[in-house]
Amino acid sequence: MARRFTGFVSAVALVLGALTSPAVAAATSTDESQIRQVVAAELTALRALDPTAYAQSFCAEHRDAYEAWMQRNITPPPFEDLEGANSKRLTSVLHKNFPSVSDTAIKAFVDAVADGDRDAYHRTWLGILREEFSHYSYRVRQVEITGDQADVTVQATLGRASGTVQWQFLREDGDWKDCTAPPAESDSAAPTLKGEAPQGLLGAIDDVRAAG
Repeated sequence: MARRFTGFVSAVALVLGALTSPAVAAATSTDESQIRQVVAAELTALRALDPTAYAQSFCAEHRDAYEAWMQRNITPPPFEDLEGANSKRLTSVLHKNFPSVSDTAIKAFVDAVADGDRDAYHRTWLGILREEFSHYSYRVRQVEITGDQADVTVQATLGRASGTVQWQFLREDGDWKDCTAPPAESDSAAPTLKGEAPQGLLGAIDDVRAAG
Protein backbone atom coordinates (compact mmCIF):
# COMPACT_ATOMS: atom_id res chain seq x y z
CA MET A 1 0.00 0.00 0.00
CA ALA A 2 1.37 3.34 -0.90
CA ARG A 3 -0.16 6.79 -1.03
CA ARG A 4 1.58 9.89 -2.25
CA PHE A 5 0.27 13.34 -1.68
CA THR A 6 1.95 16.42 -2.89
CA GLY A 7 1.36 19.87 -1.91
CA PHE A 8 0.87 22.91 -3.85
CA VAL A 9 4.07 24.88 -4.33
CA SER A 10 4.04 27.95 -6.59
CA ALA A 11 5.52 31.44 -6.86
CA VAL A 12 5.50 34.40 -9.26
CA ALA A 13 7.79 37.26 -10.08
CA LEU A 14 7.10 40.26 -12.25
CA VAL A 15 9.76 42.59 -13.71
CA LEU A 16 8.98 45.24 -16.32
CA GLY A 17 11.07 45.37 -19.48
CA ALA A 18 12.49 48.52 -20.98
CA LEU A 19 9.66 50.76 -22.16
CA THR A 20 9.94 53.77 -24.38
CA SER A 21 6.38 55.08 -24.29
CA PRO A 22 4.95 56.54 -21.03
CA ALA A 23 1.46 55.39 -22.06
CA VAL A 24 2.67 51.83 -22.60
CA ALA A 25 4.57 51.93 -19.31
CA ALA A 26 1.44 52.89 -17.40
CA ALA A 27 -0.55 50.08 -19.00
CA THR A 28 2.16 47.55 -18.25
CA SER A 29 2.37 48.68 -14.65
CA THR A 30 -1.35 48.05 -14.32
CA ASP A 31 -0.91 44.63 -15.92
CA GLU A 32 1.82 43.79 -13.44
CA SER A 33 -0.34 44.87 -10.52
CA GLN A 34 -3.23 42.72 -11.73
CA ILE A 35 -1.00 39.68 -12.15
CA ARG A 36 0.40 40.16 -8.66
CA GLN A 37 -3.14 40.28 -7.29
CA VAL A 38 -3.93 36.98 -9.01
CA VAL A 39 -0.84 35.40 -7.48
CA ALA A 40 -1.74 36.70 -4.04
CA ALA A 41 -5.26 35.35 -4.43
CA GLU A 42 -3.90 31.92 -5.35
CA LEU A 43 -1.76 31.82 -2.22
CA THR A 44 -4.62 33.00 -0.01
CA ALA A 45 -6.93 30.31 -1.37
CA LEU A 46 -4.22 27.70 -1.05
CA ARG A 47 -3.67 28.51 2.60
CA ALA A 48 -7.42 28.48 3.19
CA LEU A 49 -7.70 25.07 1.47
CA ASP A 50 -10.48 26.52 -0.69
CA PRO A 51 -10.61 24.80 -4.11
CA THR A 52 -13.40 27.04 -5.42
CA ALA A 53 -11.58 30.27 -4.58
CA TYR A 54 -8.31 28.80 -5.87
CA ALA A 55 -9.90 27.97 -9.22
CA GLN A 56 -11.13 31.54 -9.73
CA SER A 57 -7.55 32.67 -10.39
CA PHE A 58 -7.33 30.48 -13.49
CA CYS A 59 -8.47 30.93 -17.07
CA ALA A 60 -11.70 29.31 -18.23
CA GLU A 61 -9.86 26.52 -20.03
CA HIS A 62 -8.28 25.18 -16.84
CA ARG A 63 -10.54 26.44 -14.05
CA ASP A 64 -12.54 23.26 -13.46
CA ALA A 65 -9.44 21.08 -13.70
CA TYR A 66 -7.64 23.07 -10.99
CA GLU A 67 -10.64 23.03 -8.68
CA ALA A 68 -10.94 19.25 -8.98
CA TRP A 69 -7.18 18.81 -8.69
CA MET A 70 -6.90 20.83 -5.50
CA GLN A 71 -9.89 19.06 -3.97
CA ARG A 72 -8.27 15.73 -4.74
CA ASN A 73 -5.01 16.75 -3.10
CA ILE A 74 -6.45 18.10 0.14
CA THR A 75 -8.53 14.98 0.66
CA PRO A 76 -6.92 12.67 3.23
CA PRO A 77 -6.01 9.07 2.47
CA PRO A 78 -8.97 6.69 2.84
CA PHE A 79 -9.58 6.15 6.55
CA GLU A 80 -9.48 2.40 6.03
CA ASP A 81 -5.90 2.60 4.75
CA LEU A 82 -4.71 3.72 8.18
CA GLU A 83 -6.92 1.65 10.44
CA GLY A 84 -4.70 -0.36 12.75
CA ALA A 85 -1.70 1.85 12.04
CA ASN A 86 1.16 1.79 14.50
CA SER A 87 1.00 5.23 16.12
CA LYS A 88 4.77 5.61 16.49
CA ARG A 89 5.40 4.68 12.87
CA LEU A 90 2.64 6.94 11.62
CA THR A 91 3.99 9.82 13.72
CA SER A 92 7.45 9.26 12.23
CA VAL A 93 6.11 9.25 8.66
CA LEU A 94 4.17 12.45 9.27
CA HIS A 95 7.11 14.26 10.87
CA LYS A 96 9.33 13.26 7.96
CA ASN A 97 6.90 14.50 5.33
CA PHE A 98 5.57 17.53 7.23
CA PRO A 99 8.73 18.92 8.89
CA SER A 100 7.15 22.36 9.31
CA VAL A 101 4.06 21.10 11.13
CA SER A 102 3.82 21.20 14.92
CA ASP A 103 3.92 18.14 17.15
CA THR A 104 0.47 19.12 18.40
CA ALA A 105 -1.12 19.00 14.95
CA ILE A 106 0.49 15.69 14.08
CA LYS A 107 -0.47 14.13 17.41
CA ALA A 108 -4.09 15.21 16.90
CA PHE A 109 -4.20 13.37 13.57
CA VAL A 110 -2.51 10.25 14.96
CA ASP A 111 -4.92 10.23 17.91
CA ALA A 112 -7.88 10.47 15.53
CA VAL A 113 -6.59 7.41 13.68
CA ALA A 114 -6.05 5.50 16.92
CA ASP A 115 -9.50 6.45 18.23
CA GLY A 116 -11.25 5.57 14.98
CA ASP A 117 -12.79 9.04 14.92
CA ARG A 118 -13.54 9.77 11.26
CA ASP A 119 -14.72 13.35 11.82
CA ALA A 120 -11.57 14.21 13.75
CA TYR A 121 -9.52 12.36 11.12
CA HIS A 122 -10.68 14.70 8.36
CA ARG A 123 -10.53 17.81 10.55
CA THR A 124 -6.99 17.17 11.81
CA TRP A 125 -5.73 16.29 8.35
CA LEU A 126 -6.83 19.72 7.14
CA GLY A 127 -5.13 21.20 10.20
CA ILE A 128 -1.86 19.60 9.12
CA LEU A 129 -2.21 20.99 5.60
CA ARG A 130 -3.05 24.49 6.85
CA GLU A 131 0.10 24.54 8.97
CA GLU A 132 2.19 23.22 6.10
CA PHE A 133 0.83 25.71 3.57
CA SER A 134 1.28 28.60 6.00
CA HIS A 135 5.03 28.22 5.45
CA TYR A 136 4.86 28.69 1.67
CA SER A 137 6.07 31.97 0.24
CA TYR A 138 6.06 33.41 -3.27
CA ARG A 139 8.59 35.83 -4.73
CA VAL A 140 8.31 37.78 -7.96
CA ARG A 141 11.32 37.24 -10.22
CA GLN A 142 10.45 38.15 -13.80
CA VAL A 143 7.53 38.78 -16.14
CA GLU A 144 7.42 39.21 -19.88
CA ILE A 145 4.18 40.58 -21.28
CA THR A 146 3.38 40.21 -24.97
CA GLY A 147 -0.05 41.51 -25.87
CA ASP A 148 -2.62 39.47 -23.97
CA GLN A 149 -0.12 36.86 -22.78
CA ALA A 150 2.53 36.91 -20.09
CA ASP A 151 5.33 34.54 -19.14
CA VAL A 152 6.05 34.75 -15.42
CA THR A 153 9.06 33.35 -13.60
CA VAL A 154 8.06 32.09 -10.18
CA GLN A 155 10.06 31.27 -7.07
CA ALA A 156 8.43 29.17 -4.37
CA THR A 157 9.91 28.57 -0.94
CA LEU A 158 8.92 26.11 1.76
CA GLY A 159 11.30 26.11 4.68
CA ARG A 160 14.77 25.46 3.27
CA ALA A 161 13.44 24.17 -0.05
CA SER A 162 13.13 26.60 -2.93
CA GLY A 163 12.64 26.35 -6.67
CA THR A 164 11.58 28.31 -9.73
CA VAL A 165 8.95 27.52 -12.35
CA GLN A 166 7.35 29.25 -15.31
CA TRP A 167 3.72 30.31 -15.26
CA GLN A 168 1.68 31.42 -18.26
CA PHE A 169 -0.91 34.18 -17.86
CA LEU A 170 -3.69 35.18 -20.25
CA ARG A 171 -5.78 38.34 -20.41
CA GLU A 172 -9.34 37.01 -20.51
CA ASP A 173 -12.31 39.38 -20.83
CA GLY A 174 -10.03 42.19 -19.72
CA ASP A 175 -8.69 40.42 -16.63
CA TRP A 176 -5.41 38.57 -16.19
CA LYS A 177 -5.78 34.90 -15.33
CA ASP A 178 -3.28 32.17 -14.63
CA CYS A 179 -3.47 29.85 -17.65
CA THR A 180 -0.67 27.43 -16.81
CA ALA A 181 -1.67 23.93 -17.85
CA PRO A 182 -2.61 21.70 -14.89
CA PRO A 183 -0.80 18.42 -14.15
CA ALA A 184 -1.77 15.56 -16.41
CA GLU A 185 -4.56 13.35 -15.08
CA SER A 186 -2.25 10.36 -15.40
CA ASP A 187 0.04 11.96 -12.83
CA SER A 188 -2.69 12.30 -10.21
CA ALA A 189 -1.13 9.61 -8.01
CA ALA A 190 1.85 11.89 -7.52
CA PRO A 191 0.70 15.29 -8.78
CA THR A 192 2.87 18.34 -9.16
CA LEU A 193 1.97 21.98 -9.30
CA LYS A 194 2.28 23.47 -12.76
CA GLY A 195 5.45 21.71 -13.82
CA GLU A 196 7.38 21.91 -10.58
CA ALA A 197 9.07 18.86 -9.12
CA PRO A 198 6.78 17.29 -6.52
CA GLN A 199 7.30 17.90 -2.83
CA GLY A 200 5.77 15.08 -0.81
CA LEU A 201 3.41 16.05 1.97
CA LEU A 202 2.41 12.65 3.21
CA GLY A 203 4.49 10.51 0.91
CA ALA A 204 4.20 6.77 0.88
CA ILE A 205 2.45 5.14 3.82
CA ASP A 206 3.41 1.51 3.57
CA ASP A 207 4.77 0.53 6.98
CA VAL A 208 2.53 2.07 9.60
CA ARG A 209 0.25 -0.80 10.51
CA ALA A 210 0.70 -2.34 13.92
CA ALA A 211 2.59 -5.62 13.80
CA GLY A 212 0.32 -8.61 14.30
